[in-house]
Amino acid sequence: MTANDLLKRQIGGLFSVSANTSVHECAALMSEKHVGALVVLDAKDNLIGIVSERDIIRILSKKQISDSTTVKEIMVPSEKIISSQKTDSITDVMEKMNENYIRHIVIKDGDKLLGLGSIRDVVRMVLDSTLLENQQLKDYVYQAK
Repeated sequence: MTANDLLKRQIGGLFSVSANTSVHECAALMSEKHVGALVVLDAKDNLIGIVSERDIIRILSKKQISDSTTVKEIMVPSEKIISSQKTDSITDVMEKMNENYIRHIVIKDGDKLLGLGSIRDVVRMVLDSTLLENQQLKDYVYQAK
């Protein structure tokens, strides 16, 4: 299982905003799409950042937000983004997320953005794989009797 397999199983797609989107609009989009993070793209669809629920909560807790606060002011810029390559194993993706205390990870093919994986997606994939393996082992044991 790889990061690319993770993306193939996702439903709904990749959602994005521009750096000039207001934080309020960003939060509304996250709520509407039921996602915890959005990629931030420039006019040429290049990845320039990521914004998550945690980023919004962080700025709200500091009471440093107004109607004019933009995503650019709170996003994690591209040079600080933790990412995985599409060929990385799901175990490596999970370890990277755990080590960096992140719930969303950008998945790339070289420098090209492919998608965004969440910890929920990773856990679901690992759990499904474990359940399948468990069932296969049970079937094998019962057939051997």
